[in-house]
Amino acid sequence: MILVETGPGGGAAVFGAPRALVRAEAAADVAGLLASCPNLDLLVTSREPLHVTGEQEYPVPPLRLPDPAHL
Repeated sequence: MILVETGPGGGAAVFGAPRALVRAEAAADVAGLLASCPNLDLLVTSREPLHVTGEQEYPVPPLRLPDPAHL
């Protein structure tokens, strides 16, 4: 996790959730952070939604490999 203070009373955090991380544990951690820091913005990468209040999903398609003929 990376946590950055963005000004008085605000902050942002970035989570990269490894596959081994249990979704329920991640959801509890995220919910706890948001309850403790209401002005905190989070970016969490995950294959599955955490089902946390206020969560917004942004599906990202897989990256394509370049065509070897055009390298």
